[in-house]
Amino acid sequence: MKSTQEHFTLIELLVVIVVIAILAGLLLLALQSAKKKGMSVKCMGNLSQISKYIGMYQTESNGLVCAVNYYQQYSWQFMVNNGKTVLKTASPLICPASNTVRSPGGTYFYWTYGMVVYNGCSDNLINYYNTYIKNKAGDFAIRPVKGASWLDNYYNVYYRPEKIRVPSRIIFVADSGQVLPNDDQMFYRLTSMGLCEGKAGIYLQHGPTGNLMFADGHVGAMNPGQIASGTDSRMEYYLDEGRAQHMITYEDD
Repeated sequence: MKSTQEHFTLIELLVVIVVIAILAGLLLLALQSAKKKGMSVKCMGNLSQISKYIGMYQTESNGLVCAVNYYQQYSWQFMVNNGKTVLKTASPLICPASNTVRSPGGTYFYWTYGMVVYNGCSDNLINYYNTYIKNKAGDFAIRPVKGASWLDNYYNVYYRPEKIRVPSRIIFVADSGQVLPNDDQMFYRLTSMGLCEGKAGIYLQHGPTGNLMFADGHVGAMNPGQIASGTDSRMEYYLDEGRAQHMITYEDD
């Protein structure tokens, strides 16, 4: 008796294998995209928690937001992690998407977010604050009287959020990275127009965007164009996932 059972031909079998491989690839891409999205959401949660603790510090310090840094080991992260306001864990200070959580400087560099320096760090940045930021956003950055020590005069800068005209347009903390060739380190301070040591900028840690925390406490994701048009912080330098150096150009106001 002649068998009527049919079998796959070699071509049909290859087609099935190709279809399965394509579906598996699409599934993998979807899972990777979901993972990146999840890390971005967690990162924004970290910044929201940082905002809460900075707010607690502000309440305990007569309305002042902690200094960006009183030298490195007493940076703003130290103040919210080990100072008057204590985080239970340092993990909110580390972006889950970051591959680098420690710089060569020491143990106090176990964080990946940077606070923006206004009115400090260098004479150029102080002049820039006085000629642009103060006129645009308000005089909210407080430094010791000129003549104090070098450390005080350039680094011990406090903020009064109530002095900011539109707090939702002033960046306080963001994903950070140093704008240096072949450098994959985050940095604890960011500066307007790159006018400071390290030239640290906003790092587009989450694809085309970086996560930012603003002076009014809200958190959001922005791409370079949105940073340029939607903020008054003038964050000129930023880095993409390939660690390439870029520059946002601004129209004269």
